[in-house]
Amino acid sequence: MLGFSMFGHIAFLAFVVAALLTWRKIRTAFSVLLAGSVAILFAVIMKYLVSRPRPGVFYEIEQRELLISGLGYPSAHTAVAAVIAFYIVGHVRSGFRWIIWLGVILVGFSRIYLGVHAPLDVLGGLLIGLLVSKLVENVVRYMRISDNGR
Repeated sequence: MLGFSMFGHIAFLAFVVAALLTWRKIRTAFSVLLAGSVAILFAVIMKYLVSRPRPGVFYEIEQRELLISGLGYPSAHTAVAAVIAFYIVGHVRSGFRWIIWLGVILVGFSRIYLGVHAPLDVLGGLLIGLLVSKLVENVVRYMRISDNGR
């Protein structure tokens, strides 16, 4: 499950941006980087505003990811996974797009399984990722940045 969680990690976000730049998808790379950064920032701000602890602080929950600390709501990993999926899904054949969204579901499920997030944390992260992605998509469209760099 820890492996699935890594698809929502900031290092995977950087990998996706680098891959998009290699494939000369300038607009998409810029959008993923901007939306991912804003989603992480927004998730961190929300964590401090809501101040809800992670489920691992309760004795009934077995926390399997032992190096995690801090607050729970919302899941930044799920937010990042949603951002990546939002932009990558358009570059995948339509018959395989469900696999991208299944990846997001697996990231969220893994966070719950590892005992570091409650289901509502994951849902909050998903909503943040999708809303920030849509906002950034509109901003980038307004800026008229194209995928070929012109």
